Amino acid sequence: FNSQAINYQMKGNVDLAFETFLRSLDYAKKMGDNATVFNTLLNIGIMYDNNSNYDKCLQYYNEALKYSDYTDKSSLALLQSYIAEVYLTLKNNEKAEEYLKQALENSKFSNDTNSLIWAYSSLGRIELDKKNFAKAENYFKESLTLAKQSDFKLEIIHSLTDLGKFYSTTNSLNKAESY
Repeated sequence: FNSQAINYQMKGNVDLAFETFLRSLDYAKKMGDNATVFNTLLNIGIMYDNNSNYDKCLQYYNEALKYSDYTDKSSLALLQSYIAEVYLTLKNNEKAEEYLKQALENSKFSNDTNSLIWAYSSLGRIELDKKNFAKAENYFKESLTLAKQSDFKLEIIHSLTDLGKFYSTTNSLNKAESY
């Protein structure tokens, strides 16, 4: 069901995607398949996130957290990062930071470099907002270092952009120009 729902979503048939995800959720709960329940709740949350319905999104993400014992640490870190991003969008940096730090720990535990890169980047943005420039710069540099070590092109670009914006914000224009 989940694959079918994702396919509907990618084709732009959001209503049918929601309906299929809900059928999948119902079926997984009846079967006691808690790993699928986790993934389905995460996918429904993502759909609400994509539609900027953050209350519903957080409702499903938080429900998915209740099933976190039935998934791997990498998937849990992904969920925690998604929750953090919603809180960043809602300008609730305190909650975002809480979830990002949890995601960071789970990403380290599972050796999930991609999640680590994004967590460091988001933490850098939070520290920049708080005017903790040294911490922000360290997070951005850590993100870039990991991206380069893994040769993740998109993440390298993102990390370089973060550093460029950081140096521009801190009036370090000579450094900003190199990013």
